[in-house]
Amino acid sequence: MTKPNHTGALKLVAVIIAVLMSHSGAFSGSAGLWYAVSSINSEFASNSNNSGSNDFSNGVLEIKCPENISTYTDINECSADLSNIPHVQVLNGTLAKLTWIMEGATEATSLPYGINQIDHYIFNEGVTIIRYSGVDYTGNTSECSFTVVISDNQAPKMSAPKSISVKCDERIPSPHTTLQAFFKCRRQSI
Repeated sequence: MTKPNHTGALKLVAVIIAVLMSHSGAFSGSAGLWYAVSSINSEFASNSNNSGSNDFSNGVLEIKCPENISTYTDINECSADLSNIPHVQVLNGTLAKLTWIMEGATEATSLPYGINQIDHYIFNEGVTIIRYSGVDYTGNTSECSFTVVISDNQAPKMSAPKSISVKCDERIPSPHTTLQAFFKCRRQSI
């Protein structure tokens, strides 16, 4: 009679215990949990006829940003409200953290932790460069970037103030030196 091999079941129990302990503070952060899970997982993969599909480290991390986006400002606005922005794709590896930074016409940053994807954002007119940075569970990084170009194709509307008329020997009004003064001038004919 042969002794049954319970290695797989024992490894699964160890993973569950590691997860429970990480939530109770027995491990300091995700690094301890990652070490426990990857050690058990690697040992399980080498002790069984598994192809390694349970292993977290399935290659060097590689991410791909969406294509550049170009659109127009909203009517009577100097910005565009974009929704359904395509997400960053993970081509290889497993993400532990994904962050982004915007520079240019719109400036912002994501949270410094977690998986952060931009779904919806209001972009200012001009060119904004978005740089994504991904990190896997072993500390490998991958970066990509794309641009969002917001153009204004709405023709401006402008009207001159009312006509000014002066009588002989009256002071001639000063010329308008700013656009704001031009629009505020509402002199009536004398």
